[in-house]
Amino acid sequence: MINLIKEYINKLDKGSVNTYLNNQGIHLNSNELDIIYNHLKNNWYTFLYEDDTPILNDIKEKLDNDNYLKLLNLYKKAKEKYSFYL
Repeated sequence: MINLIKEYINKLDKGSVNTYLNNQGIHLNSNELDIIYNHLKNNWYTFLYEDDTPILNDIKEKLDNDNYLKLLNLYKKAKEKYSFYL
């Protein structure tokens, strides 16, 4: 499963992330999108398998509060929904 996720993350581009988030009602400015995209690309393993608190705290400091709360809610729902597969 880890290799499948890693391959998906390697192919992930900023436009796809932006489109997905827009479809979820989350509209980031270019700086916020860069922050989220870089964390996804570089910290996906931590998000899935380790303590994500330091990363979430970093994101919280850099994003608009409303966008952060929407992203956090989306993240928690996805993690709960797919935790069985991880």
